[in-house]
Amino acid sequence: MNNLTEPQIQQLRDFSDCIVVHPKIKTIFNDFDELRFNRKFQSDQQCMLLIGDTGVGKSHLINHYKKRVLATQNYSRSTIPVLVSRISRGKGLEATLIQMLADLELFGSSQIKKRGYKTDLTKKLVESLIKAQVELLIINEFQELIEFKSVQERQLIANGLKFISEGAKVPIVLVGMPWAERIAEEPQWASRLIRKEGLNTLA
Repeated sequence: MNNLTEPQIQQLRDFSDCIVVHPKIKTIFNDFDELRFNRKFQSDQQCMLLIGDTGVGKSHLINHYKKRVLATQNYSRSTIPVLVSRISRGKGLEATLIQMLADLELFGSSQIKKRGYKTDLTKKLVESLIKAQVELLIINEFQELIEFKSVQERQLIANGLKFISEGAKVPIVLVGMPWAERIAEEPQWASRLIRKEGLNTLA
């Protein structure tokens, strides 16, 4: 590795970041595109569930899609057409909303906690999503948000995400392990998750 030239190193970096668009990935990318397009005509936003075991390439896929959108479309620096946010283990809905706001680069969780910043996080996120012209919100590792939660807690999470999707007119893609399907048990999400895809190992 030490004998490689800079062009060779860059080629390796480019190769590690590439993805083979086989039929399953093409289907998923088409689903993402259609969700973004249909949002303009839907009062109740269509949403999607993308599940797969650890290591199948879920994160690589969604990050590649985000880069692909930015590379093929003309957007200003203040817009984020595809927002990908990841949930940390053991965190609740409030921490998740703060993370999404941080991913929008508006302010970080440390600023809120240290300064005692009090606001309606859900309303703030809706306003920020609209301002950034987000067309698709992808929540990665979604199972971390609902794992070990009671029925009542899952209902609160479902209600919060529903409000965000409706208020910002943004479809949401929930990405996670197979048991993330439990969100579909909530009545307000059963009818929204009109698209569901399972991902096997990308070989």
